[in-house]
Amino acid sequence: MEFNEFLRELSKKDRENYNLYSPIRGFQIYRIIFECLNKKRGPSYSDVNHFIIYDKAMKDVLYKYLGTLEEMIRQFIFLNFDFRKNIKLDERYSLADSLSRAISKRNIDKLEITELYKRFFLDFRQTILFLRKNVPDKYDTDKLDKVCDLRNMVMHHKPLLFDANLNSTIKSTKNRIEYLLDFLLPRYQVGLKNEINIITGKTKENIDCAYYGFLLIEE
Repeated sequence: MEFNEFLRELSKKDRENYNLYSPIRGFQIYRIIFECLNKKRGPSYSDVNHFIIYDKAMKDVLYKYLGTLEEMIRQFIFLNFDFRKNIKLDERYSLADSLSRAISKRNIDKLEITELYKRFFLDFRQTILFLRKNVPDKYDTDKLDKVCDLRNMVMHHKPLLFDANLNSTIKSTKNRIEYLLDFLLPRYQVGLKNEINIITGKTKENIDCAYYGFLLIEE
């Protein structure tokens, strides 16, 4: 079945749902998911819609834990670095290289509000470059790069399970989530796994079993 035919054959209820949400979620995502599922078996609208809901739920969950990781990394930086004396503080140090030249490493009291804390402007990718340059043994920055890719997909509302070339990306997404788990404290690892398993389980209840391979496997 072609996608246009799939749309023509929607029931009144499904068409109302599609007309309500597709202008927000994006018309393309419906076609991408349809085409990928159609490689296994002709999907119902319910199958397509539940994958869209699943993808959105996954991003909502990951957003929290990606934010937690960023906060943990920044706290490490704030407790170990500050601007060197006599540095011009009227500049915006938003690149890892320029900030690295302006700071020095020192132990900082956990309650001290340093100039670096006040003026930290690095985005996550630049923060990774900062870590690679200044504390290369503290974090596996190659893995952090993969986590950053996941972060950008979440923040820019890119689909997590499929790509625009109509291929499943479940393997690469799962790997990136595993890298994220590696950096989180144990209690957050448990929380993330549990939340993923809950939404995966609910989705399995509402889709054809032919499409289980497109889901994150429950562990």
